[in-house]
Amino acid sequence: MNWFYGENGTRIGPVSEEQFRERVSTGVITPDTPVWNERIGKWRPYREIAGISVVPSPSPASAAVQSMPVQSARSDEPLARCMQCDQEFPRSQLKMTIDGFTCEHCSRKFDTPPPQSAHATERTPANPIRQNFEFTGSGEEYFRIWIVNLLLTIVTCGIYSAWAKVRKNQYFYRHTKIAGSSFDYHGNPKAILRGRIIAVVVLAALYFSPKINPALNALVLLVVIGAVPWFLVRSFSFRLYNSSWRGIRFHFHGTVAKAVEVFYINGVLVILSLGLCYPLLYHRMRMFIMNHAAFGKTPFSTAVTTGAVYSVFLRAIGLGIVLIFVLGIAFGVMAGILGVSAGFGRGGLQPVFIILFAALTFAFYWLFRLFIQTFVQARMNNLFWNGTLLGSASFDSTMSALKLAGIWAKNALLTFLTLGFYWPWAKVRLMRYRAETLALITPLGVEDFVADVSEHVSAAGEEITDALDFDIAF
Repeated sequence: MNWFYGENGTRIGPVSEEQFRERVSTGVITPDTPVWNERIGKWRPYREIAGISVVPSPSPASAAVQSMPVQSARSDEPLARCMQCDQEFPRSQLKMTIDGFTCEHCSRKFDTPPPQSAHATERTPANPIRQNFEFTGSGEEYFRIWIVNLLLTIVTCGIYSAWAKVRKNQYFYRHTKIAGSSFDYHGNPKAILRGRIIAVVVLAALYFSPKINPALNALVLLVVIGAVPWFLVRSFSFRLYNSSWRGIRFHFHGTVAKAVEVFYINGVLVILSLGLCYPLLYHRMRMFIMNHAAFGKTPFSTAVTTGAVYSVFLRAIGLGIVLIFVLGIAFGVMAGILGVSAGFGRGGLQPVFIILFAALTFAFYWLFRLFIQTFVQARMNNLFWNGTLLGSASFDSTMSALKLAGIWAKNALLTFLTLGFYWPWAKVRLMRYRAETLALITPLGVEDFVADVSEHVSAAGEEITDALDFDIAF
């Protein structure tokens, strides 16, 4: 069995059991050194594993052996040497391990987990290491990719859009980094194109079937509704499997049966409750996605309660009521001013007033949506990321709803004024903010939660590649 241990915030390993015990005896590994192997499953101070409370003396095993009661043995029984303390014992008093013969004392020390004291608690490292995500792309670089993608998509009547998606995703993935390493995207554009062909066929069937036969339309509708959970699971699986970091791919292990339960059962509750159960549906959807995702062999684990989700939605409703009141007053005042200036009441509605009134209505509706949507997105982003673990690592999301609203407003305004050509800069600016407000917190460094993942990468996912050979974007 291989061991890992931490030294000055750095994960060291793997080391064999012989090397590990040698470093214990020489004092390199102290009682407070965090250690890990597959058997213990999580990082623990060495004292919890070895059952010691003070720094051992130069030869603790030998001293303990001398005081051990030795069972009587036949005079003709052969002797064997313990591989740990180097003492001789009758063969019947030794245990055979992968390292050789081990005496009772050494077997208890290294193989038996120590009893937990009444005050034992989970130990959290005093100085966990924080690694911020960062995005290094620029609007100028992405503009060149975006404009080429746009032109080729138009020229090929949309066929190139699958290749455009791959180029776009690769740019954003490869410019998103943590601990100096970039993410990568491995999607096959042909698989994406097949998924889009399926989507077009489904939409065409939904559009033309009512004109052919109402019964055919009902059949097509039932088939599409029944297939949606399968499409969702395959879409999530495709996206995660084709995403990687440091050569290790992500995975999605959700099942179609679970998707049916999450989306359909909770969807019916939303309808029956006239929308009151929508936060429940939202919570179950996010939990389904995050709790079935994994990085290599290391699963994500999210513990967010339904009550916390309802709290965000209730606060959003309260904010909406305040905005309706404030914007309603401002709208009334400005509409009155526009009415007077446009000559309202002297010959009926003037065309200029109708145009200005419509523009004002749109502006206030857009402001209302801007503040409510960014509030919900920022709060939910923080809620779910801060409640998620990846092995022994956790996340810290500090997204501000006010800053996010400012970015959205500026992006929308500049995109409108430039007739859409500011879009690449808007996309980059939003991505940079999302990255800089998210951090990964690990006990010993960014690699501690993938100590055993790389050895499984070559085989993982190969058997399901064919099954995931298409993508439908939701």
